Amino acid sequence: MRAIASVVLALLGTSLSGCVIDSTHVRTELIKICTEDLPLGFAQENPQLAVARLPIGDVGGQVDDNPGARAELESVVFGVNGGLADFSFAESVRVELLAPSSALPDVEIAEDPEPTGETPMVALGDRSVNLVDYLVTESVEVRFEIAGSIPSPTFSTLFSACLDVEGVAVEDIDE
Repeated sequence: MRAIASVVLALLGTSLSGCVIDSTHVRTELIKICTEDLPLGFAQENPQLAVARLPIGDVGGQVDDNPGARAELESVVFGVNGGLADFSFAESVRVELLAPSSALPDVEIAEDPEPTGETPMVALGDRSVNLVDYLVTESVEVRFEIAGSIPSPTFSTLFSACLDVEGVAVEDIDE
């Protein structure tokens, strides 16, 4: 995303006469942050629970003294991948956000307490949780749980998710 923004800004800078844009510094205001069909490996913690962990280092968002800044999870969508035919075994789904390198509390950000077993499986985001502080921390970890009669010690899903974001930016400074 930063690379695309750099190219667009460079093209604008060359097409606007008298406009000087420093190509070593790009600041991008975020509106939406999405992932699509990322592989996610689950491991069975006990016969009734499978867990996947996704560490995210150097989140890098910035909030410039903006009390109205918001980041809310829309949903997390799980598709079948390796080792699964469907999600008929799932009795509940939870997604938590952990920030082990900060004083921020662990927070549940999505849940489906009674999935239908259909594919794809969707856990709706908790829009009352503002994730801005987690976007500006050093690192976070997303913990995914699927409870039910786990069919295999390990399996893989594809997951997609989107955050609606307002008042958060990322900067890319080339030195």
